[in-house]
Amino acid sequence: MSQDVRIEQMVESDIEPCAALMAGSEPWTRYGIGYEEARRVWQQAMATRATVEVARLGRATCGFAWYIARGAFGLSGYLKLLGVSREARGRGIGGSAQASHRRRKRPVRGSGLHVSPR
Repeated sequence: MSQDVRIEQMVESDIEPCAALMAGSEPWTRYGIGYEEARRVWQQAMATRATVEVARLGRATCGFAWYIARGAFGLSGYLKLLGVSREARGRGIGGSAQASHRRRKRPVRGSGLHVSPR
């Protein structure tokens, strides 16, 4: 990896790049989610204080991971959304985001992090 990846809590200025990433990537394009709808998703995430971390390469937001602490039947954490920009794929960013969450959060019960494709 040419630059260090930093995983940080999402802030207001991440809404636009996360919306653009989501609106231009599978699986969201397959479901017809455009920029404005994606933007509303991230605005709601901020408004509800959702647990969202973003990946940064330099100053650029290049990925996101949205976690729900009591997903998967209330037994463990759940990864609601995970996205990495095309330009940043293949650098281990998705894995870094997941590892960051595992280090910061302890599962409610069980030991797994359940992932859904949507």
